[in-house]
Amino acid sequence: MKFPLFWLVVMLLADMCRASEEILARRRREVIVSTTTTKTAVPASAVDIFVRSEGCNDPGKAPDTCGIAYIKVNGKDHSLHGRGIKRLSL
Repeated sequence: MKFPLFWLVVMLLADMCRASEEILARRRREVIVSTTTTKTAVPASAVDIFVRSEGCNDPGKAPDTCGIAYIKVNGKDHSLHGRGIKRLSL
């Protein structure tokens, strides 16, 4: 009675060891695949950004203005030319 139980335990352990080797081999393949990624270069054009915020007493400010701001992207003006916080998202 004890021998069949012992044999069953041995067979189960052998099956688990065989399965663990397969799991480890599969995990190694996954790690190798994940570390060998290819990088592709995407051509991008340059962006010309000009930001200027003027106060009332700043040197070189536009005449007859007080607190005007400029945000230009590629030569196109995107600002409201008012006072306050200026933000631009690209």
